[in-house]
Amino acid sequence: MNESAPGEAILPVSPVSHAAAFGIMAHHLHDDALPPTAQGSMSSDEFAVMLDYFGSRLLPAREWLERCRAGALRDEICITFDDALRGQYDVALPILEAKGLTALYFIYTGIYEIESSDEASVLETHRYFRNVHFKNVDDFYADFHTIVSRSSHADIVAARVERDFDPQTYLSAYQVYSSSDRLFRFVRDEVLGPEAYRGMVDDMIVTAGLEKGDIAEQVFLSEDHILTLHDRGHEIGLHSTTHPTRMENLSRDHQFTEYRRNSLSIERICGETPRTMSHPSNSYNASTLDVLVELDVDVGFRADCVQGGLSPMLELPRDNHTDLIHSID
Repeated sequence: MNESAPGEAILPVSPVSHAAAFGIMAHHLHDDALPPTAQGSMSSDEFAVMLDYFGSRLLPAREWLERCRAGALRDEICITFDDALRGQYDVALPILEAKGLTALYFIYTGIYEIESSDEASVLETHRYFRNVHFKNVDDFYADFHTIVSRSSHADIVAARVERDFDPQTYLSAYQVYSSSDRLFRFVRDEVLGPEAYRGMVDDMIVTAGLEKGDIAEQVFLSEDHILTLHDRGHEIGLHSTTHPTRMENLSRDHQFTEYRRNSLSIERICGETPRTMSHPSNSYNASTLDVLVELDVDVGFRADCVQGGLSPMLELPRDNHTDLIHSID
């Protein structure tokens, strides 16, 4: 992730221990009724165990935010969810309510806009496709790399992988990723780019006889779910419109459009302008932070346990639930 614009100094950052305040970052959850739709998906039992482990340090979302804005946090923790995924409602919500907790839900909203719903749903519909419609994810990777090797991108992909890809260092902060996971993400994000990648996997979905719209209905929260969460005291925040995996590579104007449209959609659904956010794919730069300030966002989260130094209130640390659950005896 590029945390500053070219030529700008990056201020020192330091890891945050679990003795300090932080957010727990969760994405995919499953139970007996809802199958795992991604690697690292957390079961309902694991989610409950994790909440019990942190106990009284966990605060309801709006109380945590109030203390954060007042500079009064010590070691308190909040629960956050990214990406508007169905398991965050069906699986997590009953457990949270039983424990008297609320969470921060960071929503990307292009999935609710006709003009950008297909573009915005790509990340999760493709993830669902590769994790549910193959015997295992490595079978998907095998098919995907075969298609890449037969495409017009084959030579550049092979050259870039040979020259620049190191499975030991690429995305090393994400311990849940295997070498195969990292290779796939390198080819997708660093070489192919969104348009070429999307076309290849969309073709795979069509070949499998599936419809992306049908997959999206199984994957995402509805607008009614989001409004219900808001009305029950959960915080609804920004996560961009279409969830670019490399926000830092976009112009300031493009980033502004991503977050402004996101803000207007949440305001339309909830009747309230959002003031919180999380950075999609942990990707942002100084321009992103400037855009968020312009939109009156005052609390933002990273996707790792590092406190950012450019604008600390917009770069708060979070620990991934997959790492946390593995550290709990």
